[in-house]
Amino acid sequence: MSYRARNSRNASLALLALTGIALSGCAANSELASFDKPQTQHDRLTRDQVDSLKDTIEGSTTRFQTEYKDYSIFAAEGAAGASSYCLVLVEAGEATAYCSGALPGEVTLDDGTELALAASAPSPHWEKVATNLWLRQ
Repeated sequence: MSYRARNSRNASLALLALTGIALSGCAANSELASFDKPQTQHDRLTRDQVDSLKDTIEGSTTRFQTEYKDYSIFAAEGAAGASSYCLVLVEAGEATAYCSGALPGEVTLDDGTELALAASAPSPHWEKVATNLWLRQ
């Protein structure tokens, strides 16, 4: 498995692990409920943010999950043909995408907080903070 980080603040974020079940096909809607409804204005990244991630995510698929500390956190589908899901973290206007071809996709923040994009809790002791976003401290 692999991930791609674009325009990342690597000092702030590190990929912890990408484990879980493999995705099949290009359509992600069947895996995560966040994608079951149409994208709203609140779900959208800015044009500059989408452009900076154009090779990593499909900009029309972003879905806002929550605010956490200094981050706005979104879920997105990977770029065309990538068959992946992405956690997009926006801090101080800069967007970083962490993508995986499998769920859950997990990212660890500087303070040790772990975030997971998943349909259900990756394991015990995870707190649900949004439709498909889980947190563990």
